[in-house]
Amino acid sequence: MDLSLSKTGRERASADTTPALLERLEGLIDAELGPLRVGVEPLLAELRQGVAALHPGPGGQQLSPQRQQELRTRLDQVLDTLEDILEALQRAARARRQGEG
Repeated sequence: MDLSLSKTGRERASADTTPALLERLEGLIDAELGPLRVGVEPLLAELRQGVAALHPGPGGQQLSPQRQQELRTRLDQVLDTLEDILEALQRAARARRQGEG
């Protein structure tokens, strides 16, 4: 039995899981950073908007392939920036907890 996903199957799986993964990421950020989350909220908002545009719900309008690629490129940049900021905020959160303890 072939369990590999076709390209369409991979795209469908991605569309189904991407919003859930973003929600999980936000939960992890909340747990790790607490009030320091405010430092990444603008980037998270941009990610939410981008994911919603790439994966519109039923009846939503699909972006053109060119616009999808442009948005994916932009979201890659946002994720890179988010990663850098999260690392710095995580260090600050750990230092803050150590100072309290």
